Amino acid sequence: MSAGPAWIAGAYAALEPGLEANAAARDARGLYAELATPGAFDGLELPYRSALPDLSLLDGVHFSRHVITAIPGTMQRLAHEPNFGLASPDERGRQSALDFTREIVSAARQLHATVIAIEVHSAPTDHADAAAFAASLDTLMSERIEGDPEFLIEHCDAAGTPFAGEKRFLSLEDEVRVAKDTGVGVTINWGRSALETRNASTPLAHVRLAAEAGVLRAFMASGAGAGAPEYGAEWSDAHLPHVDHESSSLLTDDALAQCIGAASSGLLYAGVKIQTPRGLTAHERSRVLARVAEPMRSAFSRAG
Repeated sequence: MSAGPAWIAGAYAALEPGLEANAAARDARGLYAELATPGAFDGLELPYRSALPDLSLLDGVHFSRHVITAIPGTMQRLAHEPNFGLASPDERGRQSALDFTREIVSAARQLHATVIAIEVHSAPTDHADAAAFAASLDTLMSERIEGDPEFLIEHCDAAGTPFAGEKRFLSLEDEVRVAKDTGVGVTINWGRSALETRNASTPLAHVRLAAEAGVLRAFMASGAGAGAPEYGAEWSDAHLPHVDHESSSLLTDDALAQCIGAASSGLLYAGVKIQTPRGLTAHERSRVLARVAEPMRSAFSRAG
């Protein structure tokens, strides 16, 4: 693909739910093959829970670059260990999160494909501490070796807003300060920023803040809005598709183009992570993801 950011698909959100194991494997293989066609996506956002997903499903699929997200495993652990997190003021919870992140680094080193980034998060919920987060990232950065992925802070909805939220981690302002102090980058997910304030203008403000601070390294497109029963509760972190495919979604061409226009030229990757309407073929779902990428690609082209 042309020079510029890698194009990453958070395909795990678009897998058909409720299938038995063999059918689910066929579904995943089919979707990955569609997303890897020339001109589509360079790689996947791989969810890490206690291990990476079954990578044998990628056999014969020609991706070149992947990203690993720690959010599924982070939320699993928070459900049983409320003090878990890289930003935990509780030392046991912070050390547990450090060990978890080291597992992800080890998994990345063993992959044959290049892992360009690991998305980390400022957990725990409601009592994250910026100083603790900085200490954790300093430790992780000191342990990096040549060829390791970048660490990127993926901003999620912050604590202390008038709304219930989902993650309630650190504010973006705190995360940007920590990123600058520790030498890591920041990634903005459109939907996670929108649901923080229930306002479609917030993702653009977040992109601008991180870009102006010189720490914006990635942008992922997920939708948010009042929601639909098919996808989850309203204003949940449900990765709604483009408004063309879900009328309640606030994810529009203009919103995406504005964010890409405000992003710095140094993005490591851009991508799409959405759910898709149920019952579609793998090819049809790949086109739903491509629809989200279209205005982003156009904005990059206009920027030169």
